Amino acid sequence: MPQRATYYFGRVIKLGTVTSSSLLQALREPPNVRVGDFVYTITNAQVAGAAAAPRYVYATLTKYTPEGAIAVVEPSAHREALADVQNLVVASSPFIYLPEYSGIAYQHIWNKLQREQFERAFSAIIEERHGRFFAQSFIEPISNLATFVSRISALSQITKIEATVHPPNPLFGRSWAGLREYMRVRRTSEVHVREVALPEESLQTSVPQIASSLQGTTEGEASRTLAPLGNYDSMFADAAVLMAADGYGKARVEGQRAGRRVVVRTLDSQVSEQIEREIEPEMLYERVRPIFARISEDRYMEHSSEEGP
Repeated sequence: MPQRATYYFGRVIKLGTVTSSSLLQALREPPNVRVGDFVYTITNAQVAGAAAAPRYVYATLTKYTPEGAIAVVEPSAHREALADVQNLVVASSPFIYLPEYSGIAYQHIWNKLQREQFERAFSAIIEERHGRFFAQSFIEPISNLATFVSRISALSQITKIEATVHPPNPLFGRSWAGLREYMRVRRTSEVHVREVALPEESLQTSVPQIASSLQGTTEGEASRTLAPLGNYDSMFADAAVLMAADGYGKARVEGQRAGRRVVVRTLDSQVSEQIEREIEPEMLYERVRPIFARISEDRYMEHSSEEGP
């Protein structure tokens, strides 16, 4: 039976001078970036489809050390010794980027190139390719909505909501369409929301009900349920939390459960999938694209009619 690995799903956020086309160029022609004691780069990039609008880009994020050493055998002396090696690979994490969804799925390498390291190194490479001049690109997790909402629903009291979100591209969700419009009108690249409940009170949020309405409803039923969110002034924080859960930011909900303080984060509910560790790029694409498509369909997300980066 083939070995399996965990692939995490997220969205690649592009801000400032980073555009869809320049991101693709950065994946094809990446710099080498030092982060801490190691150097990171992108290797073995393969572009499927037209260069300007590919179906996917498959590549590997590689972590290496400029000067390393490996154990070798000295046969004549019947002993082991260390041999110096330049640019010694420490870990390699395959990933696939789907421009259609601004989606990325990347392999988690335990103890060597874990989720946080991958995201930090990926961002550093893209931003370095743009000269770090008004350039920001990072990966935001796509949350498993059912898991995220069930954890919020288990809270007996909600005392704080915090969310930071970024403009969506190319998809937007109806559950936060009003917030998207607000960001478009205000021409903002980031919105930060923070609400704190009155002493001994609980914040009133509709996130669990709205999220539940997205599951197992018809398109018409969902449209009626989500209609109030057109007024983004009245449900600003709720819309931000749902927008973050869809991969366009981060959200944090704090509350009480059984008398104990509990924190629920979108990051802790990230969508993941067990996929064969060794898999051909086209087969990986066939595995991950239906997952992105299902997320978009289940959450009633649509492609934006506006042109953007």
